[in-house]
Amino acid sequence: MALRHSETKYREIVENANEAIVVAQGGKSKFFNGRALEITGFSNEEFASKPLLEIVHPDDQEMILERNLRRLRGEDVPSIYSFRIIDRNGHVKWAEINAVRIEWEGKPATLNFLTDISARKLAEDRLRDSEERFRIIYQESPIGIQLYDQEGKLLHINKACMRIFRVQDVKEVTGRRLFQDPNLTAEAKEALLRGETVRYEADFDFENVEEKNDHTIKKPERLHVEVSITPLGFEDEKRVGYLVYVQDVSDRKRAEEHIHLLSQQLIRAQENERQMISRELHDRVAQELSSAKIGLDMLFDDHPEVAHEMKQRVANLSKRLQVSIAAVRDLSYDLRPPSLDQLGIAETIFQYCADFSEKTEINVDFTAVGLDGRRLDPDREINLYRLIQEGLNNIRKHANASRVILRLVAVHPNIILRIEDDGRGFDVKKRMASITGEKRMGLRSMEERVNLLEGIMRIRSRPGKGTKIFIEIPFEEKDIDPEEKHTGGG
Repeated sequence: MALRHSETKYREIVENANEAIVVAQGGKSKFFNGRALEITGFSNEEFASKPLLEIVHPDDQEMILERNLRRLRGEDVPSIYSFRIIDRNGHVKWAEINAVRIEWEGKPATLNFLTDISARKLAEDRLRDSEERFRIIYQESPIGIQLYDQEGKLLHINKACMRIFRVQDVKEVTGRRLFQDPNLTAEAKEALLRGETVRYEADFDFENVEEKNDHTIKKPERLHVEVSITPLGFEDEKRVGYLVYVQDVSDRKRAEEHIHLLSQQLIRAQENERQMISRELHDRVAQELSSAKIGLDMLFDDHPEVAHEMKQRVANLSKRLQVSIAAVRDLSYDLRPPSLDQLGIAETIFQYCADFSEKTEINVDFTAVGLDGRRLDPDREINLYRLIQEGLNNIRKHANASRVILRLVAVHPNIILRIEDDGRGFDVKKRMASITGEKRMGLRSMEERVNLLEGIMRIRSRPGKGTKIFIEIPFEEKDIDPEEKHTGGG
């Protein structure tokens, strides 16, 4: 009774096991449980009569046979390994086997525990493919990639990064520490430790070595890169490392510098042309018109008998000439104020503001600080004048203001310009987003001019609250003899 109860428990355990259990002897199964049938799809009779080697995938049969024979001989062979089987429907499945040698009915046999690992194998293959794709992307990416551990020690660097930094051998960068990068500011390091991404640009100087005609030629080269550093796995205050992207933007930087230089030269050429036209208008056209007016005024001095009506017509022509002379001189002044070369930027702007207030009835409160006795380089002076000219014209056209505060402060190494009005104001984001589609390009023109001067421009405004424009540009003071006059424009 106890024996029968024990056998019942044994069979219950075997039949409900998650693994297929097979006792193999002489190439056939001597015992198997229901799980073996589920995995292979064969019926009880088919599995019992079928040679076990036929269930194994042809490519794995030799391995299975060789290991099984060695195990039966008592040799030391791996007991756990995986192989492929072919089920009753011809589907290939992966199985993991744990086999041991036993005695079955007095003869050597193997006790085999098999687990269907097809799903796990598929996941492993997909993971392996994914890792391989990642490895290819990592190594072949045109963007430089570096991987650092949680302490900031370099773990990996891809080929693009080695190429960017002219690294020939990985050993050259072994031991590199992220937080020892001189381009990382204290604020950037703190941001990384908080789990924030940090971006910056940096320049590196190299010497390119070329062999030419048995001579070594060294050519200096400047590299400009964009760097992005992202903390990895920053969850629950756990950090696993840092991922660094490096992109060589030297060509773009050189192109931008070239465009910047060309734009400066274009503005300089425009100012030279304006100066030439201004002088031509002032020294020739205005003078010729003035001479014509004087001639008209003196036309009848020796002819008192000329009728009053004729004298009146000539006087009217003289007045019209006077208006034309004033217009020509105003145009000449707008093109290039002579006082800029003679008196300097502060006095020129003071005069311009006075004329602007008289013509527009907009009160301009102008103050210059730090410019007494100083002369700036011609480019800075004319561009500052143009910025103020454009700023005041924008106010006249669009702001509906009654008062403007204008401040020009020179604090080496920068000049600060502030233009503030009490006009209608506007939504800065909406205006700057839509400005390129409108004809009103005043603000964009000012912004581009400030960029060419390597300065910064900030605009603060709200509807009904007026507008404030802050401009900061670098400058170098120009030493000029008091008797020397500015030629301006270039």
